[in-house]
Amino acid sequence: MGKYTEKKEVKEALKKAKELEKEHIMTPKEETGVQKEASTLSEKLRKLLKPEWFIRDMHKKKTVKKAKKKIRKKAVTKTRKQTKKKKK
Repeated sequence: MGKYTEKKEVKEALKKAKELEKEHIMTPKEETGVQKEASTLSEKLRKLLKPEWFIRDMHKKKTVKKAKKKIRKKAVTKTRKQTKKKKK
């Protein structure tokens, strides 16, 4: 019975060896090519995921709001000055 299990183990090992031979082993050049592709894809994803457009738009909105407030303040102060002159 011991020989039967040994033969079975040998057959299984040979099957695994054949499967490993069928697998394609990458050369260093192929590995670097795959790594470069992955890095370019990751850079593209980073650019897509960065909220730069949102931050820029918010910044513009804030500056526009500040500018409008300054214009309003100037307009109010001008009208106040004009009303003071009229009263005198």
